[in-house]
Amino acid sequence: MMFLPTPTVARVIKGDNAVGTQRSRILQAGVSTVSRAISGSTCLYSATPLRDGRFRLGRSLARMLCWGTLLTSSVVAEDHVAELQADAIAAGHSEVAHWGVDPENYTQWGSHSNRLIPVYTFGTRGGGAGVDLGSYLGENSPYRSADALRRIYGFEPTDSVDPQADWMDQTNLHDLQAAAFKAGRKHVILFVFDGMDWSTTRAAAIVNEGSVTYVAGRGTGTHFQEYDAAGTTQFGYMVTSPHNEGTSVDVDE
Repeated sequence: MMFLPTPTVARVIKGDNAVGTQRSRILQAGVSTVSRAISGSTCLYSATPLRDGRFRLGRSLARMLCWGTLLTSSVVAEDHVAELQADAIAAGHSEVAHWGVDPENYTQWGSHSNRLIPVYTFGTRGGGAGVDLGSYLGENSPYRSADALRRIYGFEPTDSVDPQADWMDQTNLHDLQAAAFKAGRKHVILFVFDGMDWSTTRAAAIVNEGSVTYVAGRGTGTHFQEYDAAGTTQFGYMVTSPHNEGTSVDVDE
């Protein structure tokens, strides 16, 4: 059931606009009738006034099937995200996104941070080889071995081997997820908090707690720092240095 927020006069939306645009227009305008032509036929959606001034869209099977046809026909016909990306690369800028501080430069940042990035896992402790985060930290860190780094980068990165390294590589996140699936885990979820390095997380924790409560390690002050997942949570750091710079990749190939 869908509710429209405000009563307005009847309105018709026609043309070849994207589905997302039409849906947002429907939701934002609070229309009482929407008509969309598909292959010579017309799909009508009626709205029933409610006591509190909102409208409820009619839900007959025919209307639902027609709406499904609209969604299917539009989605299959084009890849809007791929078009946005291709246009942005060709023009060097985009109206919807940019990497860097210059909104006119689509890819001002073509590299990545060398800072260590926090990793929080839940349901991994005691999960066995490959699942337990310890499989990639401490003595198991790939940054303690020149051979391990050559397998990751294809060469030995300068000044990267450290016999005391306690951190994992970003590619180990893939290894962990693959191991979890192999072990029969059914729900494997990855959250990426872009820009949330250790210092930024600590700043948020200080604001939340009103004081400085830690100077190293995992710390407290946010939910994901304090949630222990019944004792199965783990914490570590990963390297997100890029393999190389200047590579151009078509995500559809």
